[in-house]
Amino acid sequence: MSESHYVLAIVGAGPSAVYSMERLAALASAGRLTKPLLIHVFDKGGNFGDGEVHSARQSQVSFLNRIAGQVSFAADETIKGANPLLEPEYRLNLAQWCGQRYAETHDQRYSVGAADWPKRYVHGEALRHHFYAYVGLLRKAGVKVVLHPLEVVDIDTSSARIELLCGDSSSVGDVDQVLLVTGHSWNDPQLDKRRHGKAEHAKRAGVEYIGSAYPLERGLTVEAAPAGSVVACEGMGLTAIDIVLYLTEGRGGTFITEGSEVKYVPSGDEPSRIIPFSGSGLFTFARPDNHKQVDLALYEHRGVFLTKQAVDIIRAHRGEPGREGTQVDFERDIFPLVLLEMALLHATTLFGGDTRGYLRQTVEESVSAFLSASIAQAPASAEIAQKQLQEEIARIAALIDQRLDGTISLEECRVQANGWDFGLAAASFVHCVWGKAARAPVGTVVAAEQPRRYLTSESPFGLAPRALESPFDWDRTIRPIPGSACDTPERYRAAMLEFFGQDDTAAARGNLAHPAKAAADGVWRDLRDVLAHAVDRGGLTPSSHRRFLEVYMRHHNRLANGAAREVMAKIRAVAECGLLDVGVGPGGSVRLDDKGYMISGPLTGYEGHAGVLVDATVHAFDPRLDTAVLYRNLLNRGVVRLWENVGGEGLSEIFVPGGLDLDESFSPRGASGKVDSRITVLGPPSEGVVFFQLGALRPEQNHHVMQDILTWVAKLDAEGLLTASDTAVPR
Repeated sequence: MSESHYVLAIVGAGPSAVYSMERLAALASAGRLTKPLLIHVFDKGGNFGDGEVHSARQSQVSFLNRIAGQVSFAADETIKGANPLLEPEYRLNLAQWCGQRYAETHDQRYSVGAADWPKRYVHGEALRHHFYAYVGLLRKAGVKVVLHPLEVVDIDTSSARIELLCGDSSSVGDVDQVLLVTGHSWNDPQLDKRRHGKAEHAKRAGVEYIGSAYPLERGLTVEAAPAGSVVACEGMGLTAIDIVLYLTEGRGGTFITEGSEVKYVPSGDEPSRIIPFSGSGLFTFARPDNHKQVDLALYEHRGVFLTKQAVDIIRAHRGEPGREGTQVDFERDIFPLVLLEMALLHATTLFGGDTRGYLRQTVEESVSAFLSASIAQAPASAEIAQKQLQEEIARIAALIDQRLDGTISLEECRVQANGWDFGLAAASFVHCVWGKAARAPVGTVVAAEQPRRYLTSESPFGLAPRALESPFDWDRTIRPIPGSACDTPERYRAAMLEFFGQDDTAAARGNLAHPAKAAADGVWRDLRDVLAHAVDRGGLTPSSHRRFLEVYMRHHNRLANGAAREVMAKIRAVAECGLLDVGVGPGGSVRLDDKGYMISGPLTGYEGHAGVLVDATVHAFDPRLDTAVLYRNLLNRGVVRLWENVGGEGLSEIFVPGGLDLDESFSPRGASGKVDSRITVLGPPSEGVVFFQLGALRPEQNHHVMQDILTWVAKLDAEGLLTASDTAVPR
């Protein structure tokens, strides 16, 4: 059969496999195939559609990190080059799918709206549903699909057609194209120098080291972390949050809501204490309620200072030679634009969109000078632009404060507000800080003789009542707990609990109305494609690339990639009941001793012992360290090689982030440098050469995940599998 068929192999059956099968189903259903097609799909756990990470069978306590309306499974009209499209019934977003399931079953699990945060296993169910729906469409169109619940351990590329070798010693040969979409991976502690010592210590001391918590039901068993044990979590991001919920709610504890407060009631089967620690000493911040979803085209932020064009100008003026093109320094060249953009968004959220054009025009000349500055001039030039923007924002704020204090007339304010509408700006500030002004319309407040008499002294949204007290401050943004609260564990615990409350209040105001949340969401999420434009394929110098991943990606994750308010309310509740000990503070570290693990906080003076240590950090993909042998075998045989960011004087500086060396079509370069176009690698193994490849498909976005799938589809077209029109019929 394989001699007459064009044969595809898809290795990994998680979300990216679903998106790939969707495109194949659309093409086959439209009669776009020129020859019979055979598709082999491999997944070592047999989780076809959901994969291991998104398994429909996982614990029901973990949440997806995106609202249901922002998750889809199929190409839509916004995807450039995605032709044809399936019928609408096959391309529902997650919220629509849940709505359909709820109507059929009345099961509360599916009572999920577009702005709700769904459970991860529900997403897994939806992925499985769509995968098998697309398999059905393919088979109906005459395509043969074979599902293999097997692990692919090696790929033989020595012949004209490829052979896949499986873990049970079987093989599948005569394959024309292989798509590797293996998804998230974890590093083996025995191979990883950073983790090896802890794993060996656990054996010697008779304590527990869990090098990877996922899947939770396998990594965090009752035997590994028994009731009454002390569990330390190295890391305070989304993985740590999953761990805390699994060890509490997943052990039978319950969360109850009393008014606006969430309380945790232990079951008695939890560890006695969970100690999270990290360099920042902070969990990720709560994701704001998403108010952009109603009209993404209108509300998603478009860059003013941080744009692809700005990056290109900087690269042209002070780009340094790298192996793949000119390189820039993120901190020197790109981060100043991030700060300008965040400051602008922060200010225009406070003072309204009418001030945006004015502020942009005010600093246009100085920003232009920064873009074209030399390497030596750039830092001073950036400082001039930032200071100029800050001073102009402060002038607007001072004028609004004077009016609300009644020390200057509305008419005089309008005269001084040359280039922007004072009335609109003052009204926007009042709305932002107080919502609807107490006892009077906003216009009345702004025009009153003593405006502040109409306003309550405190903002219900936790914002400063004076405009000058609300500047954008990067240091305060990333370090919201003051140093004065870091001197003892008790003070730090109290400060953390207070911050949980403040952060929830800010998140409840949403990603359009709260200045800090709007600035973080609008820059670090909405402008992620601009950041990718700066970073991808050696766009940063090697040293800057390393620092970007080690420092700025952590800021990104904390500011804009956190958990939902509902999730963070649970984390706060577990901390309030004392089971979650948040007293370690910044700079937390672990020491190995005979009793297990000593967790220390250098600023707070915290010290606490744990008998279980869980690595709650994100494992960067590295084929040399991977728990799966596939990429290690491919690397050892020279089928793939590691990507290197090469730059510096004489191209002597090298940074190896861990991902594979892939060409523009995501085909791997082997040890000799030769590209094998028969193989396509998408997802985490491409991290390094490209930026932020983790994420579910988004609707109405021309999303990069589907564009990457289309890059693979273009290879099939180039090989003659597809026709340009809907005429071919598979046989």
